[in-house]
Amino acid sequence: MDISVLLPTRGRSDALMSSIESLRSLAEDFDTIEILFGIDNDDVVGMENMLHNVLPWIETHKINHRIVVFEPYGYNNLHRYVNGLAENSKGAWLFFWNDDAVMTTTGWDARIRERIGEFKLLSVHTHNEHPYSIFPILPRTWFEILGHISQHSSNDAYVSQIAYYLDIFERIEVYCDHNRYDITGINNDATYQQRRVMEGDPGQPGDLNHPDMIKLRGHDTATLATWMQDHGHDLTFFVDAWEGRQDPWVKMRANDINNQVDATARRVNTT
Repeated sequence: MDISVLLPTRGRSDALMSSIESLRSLAEDFDTIEILFGIDNDDVVGMENMLHNVLPWIETHKINHRIVVFEPYGYNNLHRYVNGLAENSKGAWLFFWNDDAVMTTTGWDARIRERIGEFKLLSVHTHNEHPYSIFPILPRTWFEILGHISQHSSNDAYVSQIAYYLDIFERIEVYCDHNRYDITGINNDATYQQRRVMEGDPGQPGDLNHPDMIKLRGHDTATLATWMQDHGHDLTFFVDAWEGRQDPWVKMRANDINNQVDATARRVNTT
């Protein structure tokens, strides 16, 4: 497999079908792509949709796939789903996708496939041009080095901050719509309403910027940097940032054209 699409889903039917159909219909070569669905064992709506709609669609189009059933972890543990799906994947690139996202670029997969062998965090264009990789695309090596993709439910923030610090963040010419209710007014359903976002209160254990979480990001950053050094990657930017000679967030700020990332969110522990 060239690309593994990691797709946790809960309680959605029409949105999920629109999402996966957009990936298939606009792909150049879906034979080398697999979709890994993550679903809770108590998700009646999702299970029914999987049985009556998704599986017939898979059979019709001969989609490489795997369905992984989880104990319900909740949105505040979204990283556990992503890591679990990655563990069951085979692709050279791991593409964390959402059941409320719709691909809009023809040949999106070719733009990813041509980067096989590179050690980058790839980012697509979506609403408001957020400076993070909202739907992260990572080389399989990232997962193999760390044993996980992310250690926080805000997967996009977690991996993007690490990538900026390592100077391996890169935007590619792939566009998609993220039909999250607070962005587009679409999908104001139970799945959206019941989500618990672990970000915005650094004093709360488990928050993205709690000191313990900052240390975890710092450890992952250093571990990836060690691998990069051993494999001949240029670490000048990282070393200068780590030792205080380089602002690690200069490229993030340049990409933050709509001022969506507060300075307090840019934290990787360097001690």
